[in-house]
Amino acid sequence: MILSSRPSGPPDLADYAAARLAFAVIAAITLARLWFLSRSGLELYGDEAQYFAWSRDLAFGYFTKPPLIAWLIAATTALYGTSEAAVRLAAPLCHALTAIFLFATGWRLFDLRTGALASMLWALLPGVSFSSLIISTDAPMLMFAALALFGYAGLYGNPASRRDVILLGLGLGFGLLSKLAMAYALVGLVIHISIDARARTLLGRVNFWAGIALGALIYAPNVVWNLEHQAATYGHLAENAGLGGHLFNPENMLVFLGGQVGVFGPVPLAILLYMAFQRRVWADPRLRLCLCFALPVLGLMTMQALASRAFANWAAFAYVGASLCVARFMVTRPVLANGNLAFHGLILIGLFAWGLGLIQPPIKNDPVAGLHGWRRLAGEIAREWERSERPTLIATDRMEMARLLYYLPLIYGPVRIMSSDGRAHSEFDLSAPLDAVTGQSGLLVSRFDNLGPLAERFGAVELFSTINMPRKNAPALKYYLFKVSNYHAPDFSIARQADSP
Repeated sequence: MILSSRPSGPPDLADYAAARLAFAVIAAITLARLWFLSRSGLELYGDEAQYFAWSRDLAFGYFTKPPLIAWLIAATTALYGTSEAAVRLAAPLCHALTAIFLFATGWRLFDLRTGALASMLWALLPGVSFSSLIISTDAPMLMFAALALFGYAGLYGNPASRRDVILLGLGLGFGLLSKLAMAYALVGLVIHISIDARARTLLGRVNFWAGIALGALIYAPNVVWNLEHQAATYGHLAENAGLGGHLFNPENMLVFLGGQVGVFGPVPLAILLYMAFQRRVWADPRLRLCLCFALPVLGLMTMQALASRAFANWAAFAYVGASLCVARFMVTRPVLANGNLAFHGLILIGLFAWGLGLIQPPIKNDPVAGLHGWRRLAGEIAREWERSERPTLIATDRMEMARLLYYLPLIYGPVRIMSSDGRAHSEFDLSAPLDAVTGQSGLLVSRFDNLGPLAERFGAVELFSTINMPRKNAPALKYYLFKVSNYHAPDFSIARQADSP
């Protein structure tokens, strides 16, 4: 049995045993995830390949994301090479540290056993099990969110703590450098301070503002980068919200809420929602603090899904504070805690078996199978490229270009991207756009056999070859290669004037 019930009080031998077990579980799970990454053979999906491309050209910002993800990949690949496992290496390590920070926060706010349970709960969350097998901006952001929460909980208990000032600032600053969703921490701070009298006293403390200032200072280079690049990242965030269309989409909201069951697990999510409506829960200042960093995010993202759309991971920030709340509820209910951890452990094993090809869920299009075949496709494109006398390779989609840059590293330089409407939609549109010089002749890679309006940008277009690669349990990779020449960029300003009333 992982946990057993006991009265609250000073730590005893059983509490320390639970703490040792928690660290053993975190270590074992992390080692298992690292082993999986080295054995799965899963190729990079588009975003991962894009982050890798960024890591080859380090900066303080990129078109769609802040820079920390590229910095992490640059570090791991510098140490261990450029394999898919090395690209993804930081993900399980970040989640392990998140679990440790939650252990420390649970111990600080409640007791040793609550911290131990919170850390194990996090390490085994279904969403974390999936996120640990890919590299994304969520992993470092959640790690720094847990660090910031630990620092803020320390200041809440002891406003004079200089150590917690530094931890709060580091968490906020590097969290924002990881993903802009870290701004939810500021939302949580504002809400907690507005409803908690003790928290409001922090507004008069220099220490608290020093922590906020440190976070702002760390994040400042990305602000400067955005000012120099027409606020590219912020503009992409606004565009991604998709609030320009029909603003009532209940089906999208239901899909989002269903996704939260998959991210946090059905039992923890039900417990969190139950706690949200209990007056005695809100009366506990420690639980109130944690809920302020969880429920507003879920509420905001549910409204976003209703108004437009929201992917399941957009609410991931909420589950840092939520894990502490649920652990506190479960810590006196050992049967529930042990059963939930065992259930999530089975999900983890199932994900491993699925990724290794040992089991096949009864689904039409297998997303895991979709992470195979790209290396072979790149090899075929390379052969056709050699046969066509090595012209400039041209992509029309950032995901395709990212994979070309990763799986055809020897021809990194000549690859260019072609914007469909003359505007920048990705970092590649800024760093490697097709222009009149680079587009004199090239080999254009497309998923479509008809280029449509894109063909009008060239003086000559000729279908050179077709590549069709079947994949088991996934759609075939079918690409068309066109020989193109005499590129000329259209005057989009004229088109816009013609369309205006």
